[in-house]
Amino acid sequence: LDAELKKLLTTTEKKRDDKRLEAIGLLRGFLDSKPTGEAKAEGTFKLAELLWEESRRLFLIRMDEFARAVEKCANTKADCVQPKEPRIDLKEAAALYLELHDKHPNFRRMDLVTYLIGFAAKEDGREEEAMGRFQEVIDKYPDSSLHGDSWMMIGEHFFAKGDWVQARDAYKHVGDTAATADLALFKVAWCEWKLGNSTEAAKQFKRVLDRAYKQEREGTEAQKRRSASLREEALEYLVVVFTEDRS
Repeated sequence: LDAELKKLLTTTEKKRDDKRLEAIGLLRGFLDSKPTGEAKAEGTFKLAELLWEESRRLFLIRMDEFARAVEKCANTKADCVQPKEPRIDLKEAAALYLELHDKHPNFRRMDLVTYLIGFAAKEDGREEEAMGRFQEVIDKYPDSSLHGDSWMMIGEHFFAKGDWVQARDAYKHVGDTAATADLALFKVAWCEWKLGNSTEAAKQFKRVLDRAYKQEREGTEAQKRRSASLREEALEYLVVVFTEDRS
């Protein structure tokens, strides 16, 4: 980047981060004043949201430091102790979301609150608790925009365990309008392949290709990049499926 532009971006980011920290302090003070009812729920929600953003900012800084340390280690000729990859710390934000969930069950964005409690649990390695939260979103909020995302998280859980049947069945619930619909379709095809259903796997990989071509013509830039990557992988696995099927 141009030096002046880089300086401007850095200054803008610092102002944004300073405002977030100031807002966090103000919200802490507000909640210390013991508000009740809807005011407390809204204050808790906003504070959790800002703490989540701040945790993510700090995590990205640590990840950048980690990447540089790994590169330095790779370039050194002497023995080097590999740095430990950092993990995002969402504990404070998650605790506030949990308080909101338990004390204000009718809060207007309880679907999001529940999903984020699950996400934080998963990041902390508490898989079963996380899956319970995602299932809660599915059961209680079928019209939520996070319905498909919750099914995706459940699918990923079973996929990581090699439980191809449960993973496939979860991915099939993601829905065509979800942001992860193309990835879910790819994972359905993968699961069918792992289960030995080569004909069905081929059909699903073909659907991935068709969807990818459409996204590359009509989608956003982010969708185009993601679709191009999935298209290449789908083509590779489609060849593998046909090769295995004929051998």
